[in-house]
Amino acid sequence: MESLSQLFYLHGIGYEYTKYNGEHVVFSNATRSAALSCCGVDVTDPAQIDHLNILLDANKWLQLVPSCSLVCAEQPAVKVRVDKRMLAQQCTVSFAAVDLPSVTHSLAELHCCGDYVFNEITYLELVFPLPTLPIGYLDANVQVADTTQQTQLWVTPKHCYQVADKKQSGLSIQLYSLKNKAELGVGDFADLLALVQQAAQHKLDYILLNPLHLLFCQQPERASPYSPNSRALLNPLYIAIDLCADSTHNLALEHYLQSAVATEFKQRTHDLHYIDYSAVNQFKYAAFKLLYQHFKNHGSEQRKQHFGDFCQQHEATLSTLKVNDTEFANYLQWQAHVQLKQCQTSAREHGMSIGLINDLAVGCAGDGSEFLNQQSLFTDSAYIGAPPDPWAEQGQNWGLPALNPIKLSDNNFSYYKALIHANMENVGGLRIDHVMAIRRLWWCFDNQQQQDGCYVYYPFEYLLAILTIESHLNQCIVIGEDLG
Repeated sequence: MESLSQLFYLHGIGYEYTKYNGEHVVFSNATRSAALSCCGVDVTDPAQIDHLNILLDANKWLQLVPSCSLVCAEQPAVKVRVDKRMLAQQCTVSFAAVDLPSVTHSLAELHCCGDYVFNEITYLELVFPLPTLPIGYLDANVQVADTTQQTQLWVTPKHCYQVADKKQSGLSIQLYSLKNKAELGVGDFADLLALVQQAAQHKLDYILLNPLHLLFCQQPERASPYSPNSRALLNPLYIAIDLCADSTHNLALEHYLQSAVATEFKQRTHDLHYIDYSAVNQFKYAAFKLLYQHFKNHGSEQRKQHFGDFCQQHEATLSTLKVNDTEFANYLQWQAHVQLKQCQTSAREHGMSIGLINDLAVGCAGDGSEFLNQQSLFTDSAYIGAPPDPWAEQGQNWGLPALNPIKLSDNNFSYYKALIHANMENVGGLRIDHVMAIRRLWWCFDNQQQQDGCYVYYPFEYLLAILTIESHLNQCIVIGEDLG
């Protein structure tokens, strides 16, 4: 049981929490074992448990540096771990992609901040001072004697990007709920652009939006932005047809927008108190195809170059789209990005100190492209939710698959970096839904055919570092929703 308890700790499986009524709750071993099983661990196999304990605990002391190292921008230093018998050696850090000279120190001169004994050998953690480094991710090589290892230095400021220290005021809106001037049934970026200009006239600093995440165009009634297809892609329904350059001199589009089909659609949706997503989706996607066809046939070489540049820059994210016509889907993402950027640029040009604030949902749908493309990072059968409270005595299961806290670090947290970058791009702020998720999340799972749950902890320092770095790189403030 001692080995299993150690693995609970190393895997982030919570031990206890304080309930809403002040009750101190300790999770049973059965509950914690069920949570660990969701991560693909056979809790009945002592050999696997011992192997994982060594992998997650002792092994990191056998490496000079981890694959990514947190570095404080104000007092830059990297931590190196060495066999105590190596103290007579020198250590050299060299930088790959920046114009900085290598740095060498004697290990014996470095401050020791920790130690670990494994197989009767003492390992020391030493603080290696570095020169001033730019905020961001820098590849570096660390060498001691004949051993060289690579690490990615995460040079992190003390806090996220900030605007002027004054009281900010603004609007909170659901973009889809804006009255569409083109009478196409759903608010779009043209409506947002008009609202931006009105807000700026009233000296407002920001407009907080709902999540703009990609939903399910084949299932348009799945309209919740908090259970999205992909959080790294935009919802094309927000594209304003008349803002697209490809609507100019587009005779096919003009005929479509003046057709009996368009008239019937506008009459059908004009006085509705809700959004008919099926009708809106069908009508707008038909228009989108006419925009795309006009771009292919008549788009200038310069615009086609811009499209190619966009696809190249966003290649990793666009590759997650599971559609029949990839180029058409990429075109829609391009246009959505162009129009979102246009709104943010207008906000800043009209004097808004922040502009648009995007919203990042806490999770993604279990059948969406984000989950399917990153499935190895998620658990097998755990879903995120909330513990029991006065409004939900059995707790809440939100039906969103839970990320495995250990797998999240794969490829230097590339998944989380890309997710945060995508949601900070072309906006002035990011609201993070259920921000405590970067620290811990309540998992819901079955335990002996009964619904069960517990808190699971995530690599908070690393996720916070990514938020801080990306905030500065994108000049984007961060707001955390504190419910939960």
